[in-house]
Amino acid sequence: MYGYFIIHTFAYPKIFDVINLLNDSGILLVLDDLVTISEPDTTLVFVNSAYCSYFNKSRNELLGRRLVDLLPESKASDYLRIISRLTPQSPKTTGTYRSGIPNHERWISWKETGVFGEDGNLKAILSVGRDIDESFSNLWREKEQIFNTLMAFREAIDHNIICSVTDNQGRITYANRKFCEISKYSMAELIGQTHKIVNSGFHSKDFFSEMWATIKSGKSWTGEIRNRAKDGSYYWVQSVIIPIKENDGISGYLSLRNLITDHKQLEEEKNAYLKTVEEMLFSVSHEIRSPLVTSQGLLYLIRDDTYHNQEGFLEHFDSLVDLLNEMDRLSRKLNDKLTSVKKPHLSLFG
Repeated sequence: MYGYFIIHTFAYPKIFDVINLLNDSGILLVLDDLVTISEPDTTLVFVNSAYCSYFNKSRNELLGRRLVDLLPESKASDYLRIISRLTPQSPKTTGTYRSGIPNHERWISWKETGVFGEDGNLKAILSVGRDIDESFSNLWREKEQIFNTLMAFREAIDHNIICSVTDNQGRITYANRKFCEISKYSMAELIGQTHKIVNSGFHSKDFFSEMWATIKSGKSWTGEIRNRAKDGSYYWVQSVIIPIKENDGISGYLSLRNLITDHKQLEEEKNAYLKTVEEMLFSVSHEIRSPLVTSQGLLYLIRDDTYHNQEGFLEHFDSLVDLLNEMDRLSRKLNDKLTSVKKPHLSLFG
């Protein structure tokens, strides 16, 4: 800014005379920014009117006093730490802080510029502050809303979803409460481990090789996995693993898992039941059809015997044959129906 240009244009011994002339002419006084110039020990040698108005002090009350003596102790130590970082190679520093009189603090963006002599020693400090309270407060509120929303998501996930994050080597860096609850492992026991800690041995090496090939390529992977808890019990999860991409690479993986143990148990029970029913009906069907075929053969022999002239007998005989044929047809139909429902589709979500 203009004041910064003046400081570097004039020799240091004359700088404050120049600033006073500029102040009398109103060049710096018209700035909305809060402007101060201080000596290396923070003694104020110039303050503009905006600075005086903001801190509700007159120029005479400020000039000649050390800035660190006017600040609360905690903020004074922060300010000293900030200006201690000024060097001839890095003469500028910026920061945003709550500044002002008690009960009237606002967010101010400060720019500190060190003025160094030819010997490399700090000669003066130019401070320029800009009131950004409204925009910063709005940004802060937006961040707070985002944070609260994320916390709500996290709470919902902790109650319903098993969640973990790993590095790109598969080492667990985060495990939520649900993961600890279901796996029976503590957070400390899980961090740094891979998911082999819950490997049940149920799935083949090819199963996991395919999974790793998919996620290392940057694609998401979904599937059902049977895990083993610390106490030896087994549990099934519907899992989705999402690569975390960073700088054109993969920095880790996010895993979200839904517990489906009950569904899998129902599926296994249903399949076992259907298998039992299938075996039973097959046996019954076989036992029924075998005597039916034999009966049909005997009846045809009788039909060809001497009684074929008896019309009443033949009429009842034909009815019996029709009945046996119908029983055979029903038996076949029952067997076909059973085959069609041998492996029913089970939805995991309802």
